[in-house]
Amino acid sequence: MFDEALKKYLKKFGTTPAIALGRGNDNEIAIALIEAVECNTPLPILSDPNNSEL
Repeated sequence: MFDEALKKYLKKFGTTPAIALGRGNDNEIAIALIEAVECNTPLPILSDPNNSEL
């Protein structure tokens, strides 16, 4: 589920969001990615690795 959600996110926005590189539950991260794609709202990109948890 996570890999497919990340592919869709990358296809739509072209950047990897911070939460995809952070720590956390893959299913919760996948849901956040799917919601971002559906709402057309990009998530913050990785600029602060300490703030990358969901």
